Amino acid sequence: MRIFWKRGVKHILGGVLCLLMVGGGLLIANSRTLAGNPSFKGEITSELIYRQLNEEIPACYNPYQETENKTTLNLNLSGLTGKYQYELGATGYFYESLFELDHATLSGFSGPLLWEIGKQDWTFGQGLAFTPNYPLTPEAAGWGFESRIVLSPYSLVIGGAQEDAQVGAVWLRAGKIGATSDWGMVLSSLWDGGHRSWQGGPEFSWDLLNGLSIHGGANIQFPEESGKLIVGGVYSGESLTSFLEYYCGEKEYLISGLRRESGLFGRWQWEIKEVLSLQDAVLISIIELKYFGDHTITPELVITNFGAGKDSERQQSPLKWEFIIRLTVVF
Repeated sequence: MRIFWKRGVKHILGGVLCLLMVGGGLLIANSRTLAGNPSFKGEITSELIYRQLNEEIPACYNPYQETENKTTLNLNLSGLTGKYQYELGATGYFYESLFELDHATLSGFSGPLLWEIGKQDWTFGQGLAFTPNYPLTPEAAGWGFESRIVLSPYSLVIGGAQEDAQVGAVWLRAGKIGATSDWGMVLSSLWDGGHRSWQGGPEFSWDLLNGLSIHGGANIQFPEESGKLIVGGVYSGESLTSFLEYYCGEKEYLISGLRRESGLFGRWQWEIKEVLSLQDAVLISIIELKYFGDHTITPELVITNFGAGKDSERQQSPLKWEFIIRLTVVF
């Protein structure tokens, strides 16, 4: 009964906060004296996904469909009034007839204090592929807050977020911002149902001012006494950007890639990425190609190949190929 009561209270508070933020944002947007000209933008993304399934896996045990179609509508409204900035985002999934508010924030400042509250992805941490010091699921939206005090060159951040009724975390981040480097320390308290754990560690980034920058982070979790480590570098040349990253968690991975923003071949942008599991030699290759015609309509092709490995990880990723044809229209 207590669990259902907590869930009910959370949904009610979330709904009330959502209505207040949406209503407040719309009122501010319609008020010329308070907000001026708010910014509104939207995009529609349609995807066709084709998967070539592994014949070694029986169909009844395979969770993937061979083909999938889906269309997503994203709307965003943002503006500034006085010391406060608001941003409202909504996502609709047409193939599920679902419409969800996935981004709604209100932020402001008072002297050296910057604060933000609402629903969004609160991910932080160094790394192209992983963020070892972030205690929750990256790219998952949740209700939360962050308050940042900046006393140059030092900063202190206190924040927290909740993914659902059972999972959430609070964190403390302290750092020093230099001319070419950032250094920080993170301490987090995570709860998952009735289980609570602590985790934290250092992270850094360093620009060597010759096109090469390096970054890293380490994480230790208690009472499990498990750890994660990431070290990587990015080299930006005149025409190409390459990166290499080593990640150690439950397994060890080597991530490498080469990319080019639009400009080398007109308005084409492409990226090649390789993810190698060092334990069992599973290799995932990803090729992504985009064309920016007028930055309004963007066609995109993503091809992913899942290489064979030595143990059961092959069965955890039973696809041989995945092809995504994506079309995005911005308005």
